[in-house]
Amino acid sequence: MDSEGPVREGQSTWAYLRDNYGWRQPAEADDDQAFLMVQAMEAWLLADRAALQNYFGRGFRENRLPRQANPERISKDDLAPSLARASADCSQQYAKGPVSFAILGMVNAAVVVERCSHAKALIDHLRSL
Repeated sequence: MDSEGPVREGQSTWAYLRDNYGWRQPAEADDDQAFLMVQAMEAWLLADRAALQNYFGRGFRENRLPRQANPERISKDDLAPSLARASADCSQQYAKGPVSFAILGMVNAAVVVERCSHAKALIDHLRSL
């Protein structure tokens, strides 16, 4: 689930969901049964600039993207607009839906895990199963 906002350092997913959405952790649910994309899916896309360049190709302006080393710290309100600005001169512009999901399918998971700690938590959990 997209967190739709910043998550405090050390804050558990269930505490975040309780504090921001009023969700209560079900008694039978473990801590590793809820994961967040912080702050939105676009953070994972911004983690892998090579995938963005590959998808959009000629006309893609990487210099229009935020320079934040940790994509999870980029405000949700800046994520999609920055991708739209960077792809404005491309034959295919950024949009939620088919475009965003196509790019998500192209990102290098190792790059995303290296730059996004919440993605790492999810991947580490999946690998442990």
